[in-house]
Amino acid sequence: MLARPQSSSNWENVTTEGIDIIIALDISSSMLARDFSPDRLEAAKNVAMEFISGRQYDRMGLVVFAGEAFTQCPLTTDRAVLLNLFKDIKSGLIEDGTAIGNGLATAVSRLKDSEAVSRVVILLTDGENNRGKWRQ
Repeated sequence: MLARPQSSSNWENVTTEGIDIIIALDISSSMLARDFSPDRLEAAKNVAMEFISGRQYDRMGLVVFAGEAFTQCPLTTDRAVLLNLFKDIKSGLIEDGTAIGNGLATAVSRLKDSEAVSRVVILLTDGENNRGKWRQ
């Protein structure tokens, strides 16, 4: 079962001049290779969560992809929600394969209406593109 975006009843007005960042994370079965500890996917998640924790004034979101791509979390300043969504990510949530182009296209579409000074996509993948609309 996929996690859905959640919110809390605590509101905080924050004015920022930060960056809008979407992390596009590969959750295909090839990310389960154990050349990192415990595997590529968990290593990528750990690095991403550490990065998120250090970006206090940026809006961040999450796109996951394998054979298809979808937005797990739209741009938000709520670090707790984003980190909780990262913790629950695992391979096998969606059809297998690695559609890097679809993952990037979904991430870019989440940023297209952003008015942030800088818009960034961070791609976390093992780089074996073998599915999707945009292939080599």
